[in-house]
Amino acid sequence: MPQQKYPSEFLQLIGTITNKRAKIVIDHIMEHGFITTRDLETKYGYSHPPRAARDVREAGIPLETFNVKSEEGKSIAAYKFGDLTQIPLHDIGYLSHFLIPCQGSKLLLIKTARLNVIVQSGGLS
Repeated sequence: MPQQKYPSEFLQLIGTITNKRAKIVIDHIMEHGFITTRDLETKYGYSHPPRAARDVREAGIPLETFNVKSEEGKSIAAYKFGDLTQIPLHDIGYLSHFLIPCQGSKLLLIKTARLNVIVQSGGLS
C-alpha cells in the first residue's frame, strides 16, 4: 500500500512518542496502512496486541479498530489511524504551561504535553 500523505502537525506529534510498542504500531500503520493483531503477535512478539493499540491511543493518536480475515479464515482485529482532525490541539506542537511555586524563590515550569518538566530559578533574594 502506498504511503499516505500525513499532516505535518501529525508527523510532529508522532515524532515525540517514545513508547516502543506505540512507535512500532504507528510505524507499521504508516508503512502498510493498518496493522493486525496477528502482525503484532508474529512479527513483533506481543502476546497481548490490544495493549499496543492502547499505547497509541494513550499517546493521543486516534485509532480505528476493524475486522479482517486471517490466513486461517478467522476474524481478527486490525487497527488504522482514525480521524486525525480529532487530535486535541494541545497535543500538536505548542504546549500549555503551568508555574508552580517551590521552595524559596524557585518555580517549577511544567509543559503539559509529553510531560516536559523544567525547573527554573527565580533568582536569589
